[in-house]
Amino acid sequence: MIHYEDDYVQFGKWDTPNACFLIYKRFGTSEEFRSANQKLLAYYQQEKPGKLMVDARFMGALDDEDQEWVSSQITPALIAASPQNKYFSAMVTGDDVFARLGVENIESSIEGGDNYQVGIFANPDEAKNWFGSL
Repeated sequence: MIHYEDDYVQFGKWDTPNACFLIYKRFGTSEEFRSANQKLLAYYQQEKPGKLMVDARFMGALDDEDQEWVSSQITPALIAASPQNKYFSAMVTGDDVFARLGVENIESSIEGGDNYQVGIFANPDEAKNWFGSL
């Protein structure tokens, strides 16, 4: 069920238990990226699903400041809003090397310990299967 949508992103409740989704439709500006993530965070804090599938196949590369911002501001808040502070992130990058590198850079800088697990997948079905195995 879509909660929010514009020409850059859409997000809402995913059709797998206790999960939300965020889909990037295209490359965006830093302002668009930050605004979308702040809106997603507010929704996530309200819903508290514990799992988030991010489809970044069309997101493109993020600059260093946005990577640092999401890893230091958004992800810790997602962890804190998750049930028992356990946050699972399924990142869908497809074949986009830049999206995959950006995700790997962000993930390597997050200090979530046992409270944070990430998987990187080629498509949403693989992400859904991973969520089902948790």
